[in-house]
Amino acid sequence: YHYAVDKSGNQSSSSFYLTVNNPYPTITNCPSNMTVSQNLCEGAVVTWTPPTITDNCFTVTSNYNPGDTLPVGQTEVIYTITETDRNNSTSVCSFYVTVAPVQNTVVDCPADINIHLAANKCDTTLTWNAPQFNHPCGIDSITVNQTSGSTFVPGTYPVTYVAYLTDSNDSL
Repeated sequence: YHYAVDKSGNQSSSSFYLTVNNPYPTITNCPSNMTVSQNLCEGAVVTWTPPTITDNCFTVTSNYNPGDTLPVGQTEVIYTITETDRNNSTSVCSFYVTVAPVQNTVVDCPADINIHLAANKCDTTLTWNAPQFNHPCGIDSITVNQTSGSTFVPGTYPVTYVAYLTDSNDSL
């Protein structure tokens, strides 16, 4: 406030506000989700162009940077932009990178089995050789919905084997 006083003791005041503006940050060119194929099972070196941030006073942190090795599977990359001139508010740019191993899988699957029941029989026991899976990343486990050596009544039964890669949630 500014005060002015005359000889008679009358006073007058005036005031004004000073505002310094800094626009809120603008984040552009946030990378899109991406998938890369890799011959190695351990992961892949992945590059991208970081997002563009328009603001005068900010810091940027990221859980991954271009050129980092990302594991096989899906990884979320998060850029956090923190304003240093206003209450430390944050903005986020995130995207997913999927590293898919090149599928050098070999599967030796048996042929369809089609049989007729023997006379006076209502069911039969069926056996088959399980498919053989081979993948450069290794096979951790295999699940199946029908078991060789089980007894079957007339009908059609889909047999599904699922092989899970070692150290991954991916299946073949």
